[in-house]
Amino acid sequence: MVDDTEGEISVRGSPALTAEFFYVMRGMMVAATCQKRLEHAPSLEERRHAAREGKAALSSVEESLQRIPELLRDSDLSVDAQAMFSETLGNQRDLFEAARAKFDAALEAQGLVDDFG
Repeated sequence: MVDDTEGEISVRGSPALTAEFFYVMRGMMVAATCQKRLEHAPSLEERRHAAREGKAALSSVEESLQRIPELLRDSDLSVDAQAMFSETLGNQRDLFEAARAKFDAALEAQGLVDDFG
């Protein structure tokens, strides 16, 4: 039988790990918003501002993705919970790489790759 609180295992099992995954998701949303602004901003200064913010968000996501394996190793989570987090981490890394590639392509399309690439 599946425990009804299984979906809450992350919060109860490791608040630090849950926070890092939240930072990853939030950073990915910020980067996507910045990419849209970068692609559609009417002025060069607005595009540069979006590029700076997007690069900072992607950098923050990358840092979180690097901290998560250490938190997994140091946690007292069950084997099942560790497996769930490891799978989620792999998926988040794939999404991050795709987002970074799209952002870099947007920088190139806007002629800002030398400034922010």
